[in-house]
Amino acid sequence: MLDWYDFGIFAFFSNAISHNFFAQDGRNTGLFLTFLIFGCGFTARPIGGLIIGRIGDRISRRTALIVSIIVMGGGTLGLAVLPGRSTIGEAAPFLLLIARLMQGLAAGGEWGGAATFIVEAAPLGKRGLYGGIHEVSAILGPVLALGVASMVASIYSAEAINSWAWRLPFLIGALLIPVGFYCRLRIMETPVPHADVAEEVRMVHDVTGPFFRAFSLVAPIFAVFYTLFYFPTLTQTYLGLSARASLWANTAACIGMMSVILPAAVLSDRVGRRPMTICAYILIALATPVLFWEIAHTTSVAGVTIIELLYALAAGLLAGPFPATLCELFPARSRLTGIALAYNVAGALFGGFTPLILTATINYFHTVTVACAVSVFSVILGLAVMLKAKETAFTSLP
Repeated sequence: MLDWYDFGIFAFFSNAISHNFFAQDGRNTGLFLTFLIFGCGFTARPIGGLIIGRIGDRISRRTALIVSIIVMGGGTLGLAVLPGRSTIGEAAPFLLLIARLMQGLAAGGEWGGAATFIVEAAPLGKRGLYGGIHEVSAILGPVLALGVASMVASIYSAEAINSWAWRLPFLIGALLIPVGFYCRLRIMETPVPHADVAEEVRMVHDVTGPFFRAFSLVAPIFAVFYTLFYFPTLTQTYLGLSARASLWANTAACIGMMSVILPAAVLSDRVGRRPMTICAYILIALATPVLFWEIAHTTSVAGVTIIELLYALAAGLLAGPFPATLCELFPARSRLTGIALAYNVAGALFGGFTPLILTATINYFHTVTVACAVSVFSVILGLAVMLKAKETAFTSLP
């Protein structure tokens, strides 16, 4: 939850961060550079996933979770207290990048470690449910981020937010780190047997074999989610909505998405992962261009909220079966490493740079309708692979 919270806060306050760390030239260059640093955090995630994944597969899942939250806390606290460009000059963007890289390294093992721990504990026939619970808890991160961001936008003026109030949500996130650390100290250890050289070779094959299938599952999740989280920036920058209206509309959409994740996850235990995922892919591919065309021609807060909500509901159908499906691809001895690597490589390509790509394409084509392109491309990729995949819901974990 905390990794999604931190990444969400950065995305939601991207305008304020750009004002504090970059010169403003009237051409959204500062915003572009802010999203570039946002994306750089994702490039660190595969490295973090590989390191923390190996810790989880060679030592214990619990140790991996503890390491990730300590590093995450350092990056989050750094973002809360970093001085801006007006105080320390050109060093400010560099320190901002360091803090984002720390968050990226930690997040590299966070989602995969928690998903593996929870799904492995699930009995046969309930892995979708257990994975869905994990996904809901993960989405609580950006929902909490949206709620905090919306309250900050409601309480403080735009001048105060751009000056200092944007730091408050990061400070709140840093205060939550000790709670998470304490909880992880108390969970049961899961020691991993020592692996010899031959076993290490087999583990490498375990990871590389299902990697592309796992990558194709993760890519649409990141593209769809980060397009959803881009809506506040899109509606403020290009549609002229206030920060408060944009954030509350996105909060409603994310809550709607959460409401369908568990039903979709439970249904995947009954009918299978393939039918649920394929239906979600087709729905998103067909509906997304229509929704983005509509939002380009909508100026009311109610209209924007409804469009975002419809997009989010389709995203929730996709997210429900996702954790269990991913865990079912890899054998236990390399599961965390495989999940972390696939999750974070796809995240770097389809998550971290999605806001950057959307900003660049909208500025180039002068229409927000093109913002649907990343989501549509990613779900077509996922659909092509899922149509050839085997059902994994009704057998034991490998």
